[in-house]
Amino acid sequence: MWLERGALHNKRCQNYNHIRNYLLLTGLLCYLVTKVWATYQNTGWIMLH
Repeated sequence: MWLERGALHNKRCQNYNHIRNYLLLTGLLCYLVTKVWATYQNTGWIMLH
């Protein structure tokens, strides 16, 4: 019984880890895009009219 529960716990943890990693990667990409966009705007590489 405890082996089955342990396997279920490991599978659930792996699922949470995948979701967490996806969210962390998405947040990092958003952060980097925002920083690059701000840098481009400040240096005039992207012209906004």
